[in-house]
Amino acid sequence: MAINQEGRYPQSEILKTISEFGEVTREITPSPNFLTVLEQSGYKIEEAILDIIDNSIDAASTKITLQIGHEKEDPFVIISDNGFGMTPDILFGALVLGADEPELGDRNKNSGSLGKYGTGLKSSLAELKGKNIIYTKVKDGDLIKVHYDKEAIQQYWDKNTKWGITIKKCIDPEDIEFFNEHTNDSEQGTVIKIYKIKRFRHTSCYDKASSLKKIIGQTYRRFIHNGKTNFEVNGTKIEAFDPCGYDIPFEYNGKTYKSEMLSELDFDNLEYIDSNGKKKRDGFFKYRSYLLPQKDVIDEYDIVKKFGWNMDRQGISIMRNGREIQNRGWLGLVKIDSRLTRFKVVIEFSSEMDAAWSVDFKKTRVDPNEYIIQQFQNQLDADCKQARQAFDATVYSPQIPASLTKIMEALNNFLSRQDNLISALPQSSSKKQDPSKIGTGTPRGQYTIGHPPDKLVWHIRDDFSNRKLYETITLNSQRKSVQVDLNSKHPMYEYIKTIDKRNGFMFGLQIFTNHFGQQKALSCLTKRNDRENLIRQFDEAAEEQGNMLWKLYPLAPKDNKV
Repeated sequence: MAINQEGRYPQSEILKTISEFGEVTREITPSPNFLTVLEQSGYKIEEAILDIIDNSIDAASTKITLQIGHEKEDPFVIISDNGFGMTPDILFGALVLGADEPELGDRNKNSGSLGKYGTGLKSSLAELKGKNIIYTKVKDGDLIKVHYDKEAIQQYWDKNTKWGITIKKCIDPEDIEFFNEHTNDSEQGTVIKIYKIKRFRHTSCYDKASSLKKIIGQTYRRFIHNGKTNFEVNGTKIEAFDPCGYDIPFEYNGKTYKSEMLSELDFDNLEYIDSNGKKKRDGFFKYRSYLLPQKDVIDEYDIVKKFGWNMDRQGISIMRNGREIQNRGWLGLVKIDSRLTRFKVVIEFSSEMDAAWSVDFKKTRVDPNEYIIQQFQNQLDADCKQARQAFDATVYSPQIPASLTKIMEALNNFLSRQDNLISALPQSSSKKQDPSKIGTGTPRGQYTIGHPPDKLVWHIRDDFSNRKLYETITLNSQRKSVQVDLNSKHPMYEYIKTIDKRNGFMFGLQIFTNHFGQQKALSCLTKRNDRENLIRQFDEAAEEQGNMLWKLYPLAPKDNKV
């Protein structure tokens, strides 16, 4: 195969050098094409904008504004702040991929910053697939600007075979007026204009702005609530929103609803590897769990939708340096459960423990190691149990039909006799915790699960918010016991109420073994995010199955003639 002799690394020259000296060294600066790679880094549009906002927070900005619109049919986003601003040397460093101490000096990412790898600004700008101008000014300094995009990088590369940019002092009155307009005449700050965006259409600008208003209010709620930073999006001031409803209670129709704290634990003196690769033993994180207002307090559809009290939004809110980086899912530790829609957990840690929590470079997901999981899993399990009890105490549970009870008694007797054939359920690897610290919230309601001897425990519910036929949860892994919640509003429930012994026996056995199969599949995954994704896939499959049965069962023959 012929090799191009005139490329970046001339073959003849390199072969001659290595033949003469036995080795050859050349720089391997990334080509401008790497920006095309960054365009596919996986950011959602809102995530990319939040990553840019993080830089404004780190610059001690007290006001951050976003303007989202379009010029003709080309969308644009303008992000402005009144933070420290950047001198030319810091601006150069900030635009280096993976910028660290040599590039950023005293602006380097530290244990209190929202930044992580020094790639957020560059990858976020690239992900939006537009042209970028950065204006910045420090107090008593000159306003400077730089164009940073593929074309600007390519032009410098074509002349120098290196990455490079040109920073200019702003002398054009239009530049100065633009900066002053978007910083409200601040004597310092930064304005980033991303224009001719290809990532989304101009017709979706309004939707993007509306989405960001909600996301910013929740992601940066601590900064907004404590008065540290104010946000505006297209002229609208952003209010803080706490999905837990505790520090910032829920407000609806002139009434205030505050959640109940269930557990409050601090874990300290934890081992971790810091950003310099050193092992330390001063790590900490906080665990807080909350019971949201239950169905007997408020259950209006509008408030449930507004505040996200649903299956999709349930889970743990992960806070890193006061900024939310993950807002749903149970880290693969808990199965999605409609009875946990009025329950929320918050875990907070500092960026010093990024490695232990495996924070991804986009700062949107965590995958904590087993040592971290062991600290709080028992507490989470206890709190989930109490949250289910609280939920059950507020909803009507129809009585199990006598015919079904007899069938399930027979099934449980059979399962007890065949215990040696039943696979083991995965057990928690959590360390043993102080019993006085587990499940310390106030018990609510009369419904208790305890440790039933039955392998299969049935519960009839009429409050399903979807069309699932049933849900299952592990009651006790050692006893290999499973609870089945049947949806009494599902059309097929009429069949289940009158099912004969053999078919009922097989129906229950199929549900029981399917639960074990799912748990086995989950136990094979080591990454928490993979477990969480598989749990969601199982949940979506169950909902789709229930939806199809909802539509097909009423049309199916009701006798033995098919």
